[in-house]
Amino acid sequence: MITLIVWVVFGLIVGTVSKWFYPLENDNQGMLTTVAVGVVGSFVGGMASYLLAHGTDQYNPAGFAFSILGGVACCAAWHWYSKQQ
Repeated sequence: MITLIVWVVFGLIVGTVSKWFYPLENDNQGMLTTVAVGVVGSFVGGMASYLLAHGTDQYNPAGFAFSILGGVACCAAWHWYSKQQ
């Protein structure tokens, strides 16, 4: 249970900072979208870190910086997807 709470809090922090760098238009979904952007951004950042560092474990945490970069990439992808609709 504590792990889930940590993921939500970390996702909220990463999502908030990512949305600060790349604000979404008409973002009236609120905190749920922010947490989703943060958690997915952390996974995207982890994969980018793995590919860039040629690590041995692809499931290592990305760290805050790569999580933010992944979150910004998720915001950009969300923006592109919403423009297609």
